[in-house]
Amino acid sequence: MTDHIWFGGFRALAFNKVGLRHKFFGKAWEEPYKNHIVPRRDDEFMQAMKRYNQGQLLKREELTECSAVYDQKCWREQKEFSIAGVGYIVDERVAEVLSDFDIGPGGMFPYPIYQADEVTLITDRWQMLGLGAQKRSFQGDLSKHEFVECLVDGKGERDSTYMIGAPVEDDVLVASSAALQGADLWMEPELLDMFGFSDRLAQALKEAGLARWFDLQRARIVD
Repeated sequence: MTDHIWFGGFRALAFNKVGLRHKFFGKAWEEPYKNHIVPRRDDEFMQAMKRYNQGQLLKREELTECSAVYDQKCWREQKEFSIAGVGYIVDERVAEVLSDFDIGPGGMFPYPIYQADEVTLITDRWQMLGLGAQKRSFQGDLSKHEFVECLVDGKGERDSTYMIGAPVEDDVLVASSAALQGADLWMEPELLDMFGFSDRLAQALKEAGLARWFDLQRARIVD
C-alpha cells in the first residue's frame, strides 16, 4: 500500500474571464457579463457553492443547469477544466482519465454548453464533476510550512480551517491513513479550496501530461 497521497486543486487563473454565462434550474438565463463582471449571486447560490466545495453531495438541480458562450475568444482559452457557476467542468482529456477512478458519488455527467443563441450546442464535449466525497484526513498541526496558514483554530472542539497559500515541497503536507480509504478524488473540510488525490489518480494524471494543471503536492501519511 502506498504511504502517501496528493493534494492539489484547480488553478484559479483558469477561472478568469471564462467567457460563459449560466442558467440555473427554475431561473432565466443570465445576461452576457459586462466587462466579465460576474453578477451578484443570491444566498441559494452561495450556500450550494459552499457545500459543493466542502465535498457535500448536491442534487443535480442544485448545480448549474447549462451554460452559453458570450465571449468566444475567452472561451477558446479554456482547456482541461473550468468552472460553471456551481460546479467544475472538465474537457474530454481530463474526463477520460477520471473515468477510471472513484471520483465520488456525484460522478461525472455530460454538461451542455451552447453558443450565444442558447440553442446550438458547441462541438466540444465537457463533463461536470458531481463530486460529493469527503474525508477528514488532513493534519494541519503536523503540516508545518510558511505557506500553510491556520485561518480558524477549532481547538479540538470544531473544525479548523487551513489554507495553502502557495505550492509547497513534497511531503510537507501530512494526512492520516484515512486518506487511503474510499474515493480517489475528495474534499477535506479543514482544507480550503484543495482536493485530495489518491496516488493512483495522481500518477494517471501525470502520465497523461495533466498533473501540472492541478499543482499536485505529495503528502505523507502519519498516524
